[in-house]
Amino acid sequence: MLNRFEKFTFFIEEVSRVLHKIMGDEMEFFGLKGPSAFYILALSSHSEGITISAIAEKCGRDKADVSRAVTSLCAKGLVHRKSGTKNNYRALILLTEKGEDLAARLRKKAKSAVEYASHDVSDEDRRIFYDTLETIYTNLCTMSKIGVPDGTND
Repeated sequence: MLNRFEKFTFFIEEVSRVLHKIMGDEMEFFGLKGPSAFYILALSSHSEGITISAIAEKCGRDKADVSRAVTSLCAKGLVHRKSGTKNNYRALILLTEKGEDLAARLRKKAKSAVEYASHDVSDEDRRIFYDTLETIYTNLCTMSKIGVPDGTND
């Protein structure tokens, strides 16, 4: 059982690390950090705009990290804030035309990366993998709320 746990956590961590490296390499050209790619992609599916809080929730990231990234993205002309208040609190973040162009490039790169990473995986195996991964994720979320079972059958 421990071997299964070690293998699972190792591969999850390594997949995450490699994905972040790939995104970091892609975003380095623009002078941005890797997570900015996730934020730009999140924004690209919200043409009416989305708040920093909503981006953070959608991307599973810290709101402060998203806020710093949005400031950088604004400075680079990739996004702008649309606010009805003086201090930009709860402002909607929207992609600029330049940001839309980058989002299109990132979507194309992401599609290519996913196809490359899974080129030896059948459609059925891929479906089973994603269903299984979602089940594991759901179970882990539940366990994080209720605690880890002690492993005894009282």
